[in-house]
Amino acid sequence: LNGVSLFAQSSLQDIKLVSPQGLVIHFDLIPTSILTSLSEDKTQISIEFQKVSRNTPQKTYSFLSSIVRECSIEEKDGSCIVRIQLNSKNGYTISNLSFANSVYVEIFQWDKLTQSEDVYRTGLLSLSEKLPDVAKQYFDSAYALGNTEVNTIVAVDNLNKKNYAYALEHSLRAIEKKSFHPDNFAIVSLLLQNHNEDVASLFKKQYTFLTGLTSIQYGNDIGKFKLPIELDSMAARLARNFDTSKVVQKNDSTKNTISKTDTLPLS
Repeated sequence: LNGVSLFAQSSLQDIKLVSPQGLVIHFDLIPTSILTSLSEDKTQISIEFQKVSRNTPQKTYSFLSSIVRECSIEEKDGSCIVRIQLNSKNGYTISNLSFANSVYVEIFQWDKLTQSEDVYRTGLLSLSEKLPDVAKQYFDSAYALGNTEVNTIVAVDNLNKKNYAYALEHSLRAIEKKSFHPDNFAIVSLLLQNHNEDVASLFKKQYTFLTGLTSIQYGNDIGKFKLPIELDSMAARLARNFDTSKVVQKNDSTKNTISKTDTLPLS
């Protein structure tokens, strides 16, 4: 139980739209019990976080996004239910962020997925259903099919195994392919902090921009490793091309917005 009291209750701190199809839900302590459902018309996602209280400045978050319209928080029987209202029929996957007490919700259209994306999403669903061995089979298949999103899964796995160069490469490849998963930016920042502090700082700033979090939580010291020249150059190139000027986000007591420019350009 990682030393956490059996009676400790989590609280929901904030909800942030990090891309037109990605939401991050912040907690002070990651919930251990999550129930999810999709409405019959596939336009509303309901996520129940059991034994969680609300500690957000508002109950409703409105978004100017092509995919997500708004989120509302309902408190019921000691739990928080987050309802995500969509602008059209979609599917979703939900996973924990590896370096924060946060949940990541990705929204997409099943009928528009490529074969590799379909296999990858099925792996995420298996993981959320606590079937890690089944999930790994899907992730391996997705990777073999050339899926780029699975690079994030591979990067986290390699980081935990202290295969630092491989972890760095997979996260950089994912970012190069315009993956906005926050874990990628956290990994690159962690792994470059003792090699190129300036570039590491830029990746951390991008992580903060995406998540609203100012710290990257990682319980282990990063051991020394040889940084391949090509990865160092690749990281510097990607960092130079971070461009958030076309994305406008506002945080006040009534609204979070994201512009209809559906990208954070990385080239």
